[in-house]
Amino acid sequence: MTADATLTDLTKTSLLDLHRWVRRNGWTGYDPYDMDDWLLRLPRRWAELRLFGKRPSRLVMSLAERHPLAMRRLFVRRKIVPKGMALFARAYLTMHQTLGDDEYLALSRETADWLLDHPSPDCEGLGWGLPFLWLNAGTLIPTGTPCGTVSAVCGDALWQLHAATGEPRYADACRRICDGFLADHTLLRQAPDRLCFSYTPVDEWLVHNLNLLVAEFLARVGEADGRDDYLDLARQACNYTLAEQRPDGSIPYWGTAFDRTFRSDHYHSGFEIRALHGLWKTTGWTDVRDARDRYYEYYRSGFFGDDGAPWRDPNSADRIDIHGCAEALICNAELADVFDDAAARLADATRWSIEHMQERDGHFIHQIRRRDGGTRHRDTIPYIRWSQAWMMRALSAALAGLTTE
Repeated sequence: MTADATLTDLTKTSLLDLHRWVRRNGWTGYDPYDMDDWLLRLPRRWAELRLFGKRPSRLVMSLAERHPLAMRRLFVRRKIVPKGMALFARAYLTMHQTLGDDEYLALSRETADWLLDHPSPDCEGLGWGLPFLWLNAGTLIPTGTPCGTVSAVCGDALWQLHAATGEPRYADACRRICDGFLADHTLLRQAPDRLCFSYTPVDEWLVHNLNLLVAEFLARVGEADGRDDYLDLARQACNYTLAEQRPDGSIPYWGTAFDRTFRSDHYHSGFEIRALHGLWKTTGWTDVRDARDRYYEYYRSGFFGDDGAPWRDPNSADRIDIHGCAEALICNAELADVFDDAAARLADATRWSIEHMQERDGHFIHQIRRRDGGTRHRDTIPYIRWSQAWMMRALSAALAGLTTE
């Protein structure tokens, strides 16, 4: 794939501006879910306290919606997020491979080694979670609990580093991540030949993007190591998720036995498409390829404006989330050799994201959304994982794709 020199230069400049912002800022930062951690840690008597009929705790959370940076400076401590470190590791490795500077390889090793030094505690295998309490579907997830999506992203970075450097410690870590998927997560059997991996060791949620990410990683390691048991589990996970693919080609966030809203969004859709693509490349399973093709048709027709804007929600321009922008770049860069129009979509989404979502100091904002009355609001808080790490990963992938002959 080739691109015009102007766009390639724009992408490189944007990536290096973001790199310099990250070097100034450091690895710590705020996260979209860290204010929830503050609320969840409040003693119940304080969380439910009422003054003049109002709950001050709810007032704080409401103010955090309107003034996210100011309220976090008051109530939240900046943290290093393992998924962010994995995304930086993968991004810097790609930058080294594309731009040829050994500084980027050193940074990739630095962030990967941080991961190896800071895994989730008390696991039989190897995994990582989020550095704060979080609540979903009525289940409270303790700080640091290994999370399948986080561990899969970390595993991808370590696997790529092993491929690039040949260092066995990274491959050994990937094998231990697979051990964690099998030993620390619950295998939720849905039929004799269908299963779903639990999101964490403490829940029994049915989540399709998690299921496919774990399956793809197990298949990758299983194929390389000759582990037929890993490939069999990956096959069973695929069977479950593919059985729930919708007539329009989409795969919802939740499994239908858990939730029947059929919710989808840009970034989780991209995760699922890329996982299917990776599974097909590893295994050659034709039903997985066909599912990917149907899903990509749904994705490209519902998540982009005519100007290339990556919409967060299908067929709605009301919200642009930087996570969706990042996924638009990564997904289309990875699929540009398969779908004829993916390269054009990558180019349009790259240009739009840089021009509308990057600030002068190099960081990327969180969201642009339409509020009541149609006014557009820009949330400029520089989240480290959600925004900067994902866009570092995305811009490095876009630059590599745009410069490939």
